Amino acid sequence: NGDFQLTSNYEEYYHEYFAHVPIAASGAAPKRVLVMGAGDGLLFRELVKYKEIEKIVHVDLDRKLVELARSHPVLTAMNENALEDPRIETYFADAYNYIRHSTETFDAIYLDFPYARDYNLSRLFSREFFHFARARLTRDGFLVMDAPGLEQVDIDWKIYSNTLLAAGFEHIHP
Repeated sequence: NGDFQLTSNYEEYYHEYFAHVPIAASGAAPKRVLVMGAGDGLLFRELVKYKEIEKIVHVDLDRKLVELARSHPVLTAMNENALEDPRIETYFADAYNYIRHSTETFDAIYLDFPYARDYNLSRLFSREFFHFARARLTRDGFLVMDAPGLEQVDIDWKIYSNTLLAAGFEHIHP
């Protein structure tokens, strides 16, 4: 669609922070992880560093991106072939429908979605989606998300936090 997926100039700042800070804040590495989006493999490069993680379920809509991330020499160098880790199970599916119909529970859910520029993407930032995600978390589990579009942090963050509160999340940290 012409939108940037990533840039190699500073991606490590995003992916290292995204992966490690929530785990450090929770006090323990999760055993079962759900990653939605992240088809470039860069988040997985960081998550597979944790030997405590037993299983990572990966749900992505973009089969072509995942194929490129597994085969293109620039991307495999960047993601360190992380998508080949045997703990990762990849499913090509719509994230909204997957989370709505899933019965599995996870210790951590990572959401790495593009900006909500149309109806289908906006569903991934809805109260309903977060309600389904909350139901998939274990009691001490955590959800991590990129919050795109925070140009007006005081206004935009209130929208995210109020949506998460309405979906049943009690502890929200930007």
